[in-house]
Amino acid sequence: MSCVVVYMKILMVRLCAGGWERAELGTWTVLADAAARQLPFVSDVMHVYIDLCPTPVARNKAVQLARQHHCDVIVSIDADTMPHRDFMTMALQELHRNYPREGCKVVVSPYVCAGDDQRVQIFRWTTNNDVQEPAADAIARFAHVSRDEAAQLTGREEVACAGTGAFAAHVAAFDFIKPPYFDYEYEPNTGRTKVVSTEDVRAFRDLSLSGVKIVCLWDCWATHFKEIALGKPSIQSPGVVADRMARLLTKKATSQPLPPEIDVDVPEQEVA
Repeated sequence: MSCVVVYMKILMVRLCAGGWERAELGTWTVLADAAARQLPFVSDVMHVYIDLCPTPVARNKAVQLARQHHCDVIVSIDADTMPHRDFMTMALQELHRNYPREGCKVVVSPYVCAGDDQRVQIFRWTTNNDVQEPAADAIARFAHVSRDEAAQLTGREEVACAGTGAFAAHVAAFDFIKPPYFDYEYEPNTGRTKVVSTEDVRAFRDLSLSGVKIVCLWDCWATHFKEIALGKPSIQSPGVVADRMARLLTKKATSQPLPPEIDVDVPEQEVA
């Protein structure tokens, strides 16, 4: 019996900020487009940049444009995010695998957020205990994947949701939730002065609850550019910690500047 190939039309979306985006994205886009067109199931690749504020408006516009142009897959990249060089190919292969038999998916690239903790923005469902009849608000809760564990993970994993500047999704996945698909979630009774979930975390959580698979590609870390370039966490072994402590004590004793503790692995530019 012959195998029917499901062809996919792709919309690549770059979310700009006042017309700005990282220069590295130019090279990445060219290489990603070329790689996508080599896949036998890709029928076409379209491109658009969206310069709208706030971010939820831009993301909702991206879904609207994908539908207007009859695209099957949307690939969305933020202005301050540099995707892994293989993200486009691996994400499209994941979306095409066993589709539509296994249903819609969202494929996310792991990255870390800014701030003192620099948390990995990949979440799993967890519980505090196992009870026979849990209350509705105690069935499960979100938990960040720890930096130490994330540093060692490989392969693919179905997760609860994610916050990320690089994702790919079946456009049909957004039929499972009501618009606005992307929107901030606020702490109750604060007059919308305190955000508890960003628009991507909220959307992907709701999609997950609706039966859409959220898949994290642990081999495709994205670099998140904030005050510094935020990359994949590093493993802190006893030997590494001891060495850093020794350097810290040396610094205090000599008042000399401490050498950089972490060299962030920013992807090198490739020539198309």
